[in-house]
Amino acid sequence: MNLTISNLPWYFRLGKWMIRNHIRGGYRLLDTAENLGLLDKIAQYPLNDRISINVPLNRSGTWWDREDVLQYDAPTVQLLASTIDMLPEPAIFIDCGADIGMMSLLTAIRTENIERFIAIEPNKKAFDILTENYRHLPIKSEVKFGAIGRTKGTGKLNSPEYLPDDDHARFISESKDGDIPIHTIDDLEIEPQKCIVLKLDVEGSELDAIMGAVETLTHAKRFIVDLEAHPLVAKRTHIDPIEILRQLNEIKPCHFTICEKPEIMLQLDKDFFAQVEAINYDIIAVSK
Repeated sequence: MNLTISNLPWYFRLGKWMIRNHIRGGYRLLDTAENLGLLDKIAQYPLNDRISINVPLNRSGTWWDREDVLQYDAPTVQLLASTIDMLPEPAIFIDCGADIGMMSLLTAIRTENIERFIAIEPNKKAFDILTENYRHLPIKSEVKFGAIGRTKGTGKLNSPEYLPDDDHARFISESKDGDIPIHTIDDLEIEPQKCIVLKLDVEGSELDAIMGAVETLTHAKRFIVDLEAHPLVAKRTHIDPIEILRQLNEIKPCHFTICEKPEIMLQLDKDFFAQVEAINYDIIAVSK
């Protein structure tokens, strides 16, 4: 079990300082420390006076100090929290592909209009830390091991060719021999007329996740869906992000905002990446 620490080791702080000040060698220092096992630690950072988060230091994707954590995906977190604040009653926040729970906890410190958190994560290493982080939430919360999909089943995690070593880019594929359970949102049996926040970081399974949530979203009082549009994922899955938005709009008419480009009014009859530059975006859909 990795040691949990509240004070970062000097070599980690030095590496982060070098990186932030554009001094060569910072990445090499942290990479060397990781290879030597010196980053086999979990840092605990306070987010506010009630909530803290545990972050593993031994994943190159999470060489994060507290400043990194607080700035994580800031435009999306801020817009999501402010949108949740406008819901008519406290929401149920369902975090699909939750990783270690970063989005859940960062949203929790920015809005009190959430009555319950549910997290679903298929990566066992991340799941263990997610479970501990959800214990830090001051309201009702639960975690489920597994992936999210259109129907119940089992699957395996796969790494894409374009990011073979990145845990965050791994995606689920259905497999009868798989060791990861696949859940649906509708399986959660959320009672009707609740406000729902559905955060999807599922690396290409967004459309399947929504198809498995039709009953829940149809009977929700209001819903918010936060999802990613990733050109490499769209190329791999052959699903244009606009298809996902059209499906949401069929369930209930929605307003769509690109977090990084809020001035753009998306047209549902045109391919997504024909309307914007082919880079990664977060999109927030709000039912009307």
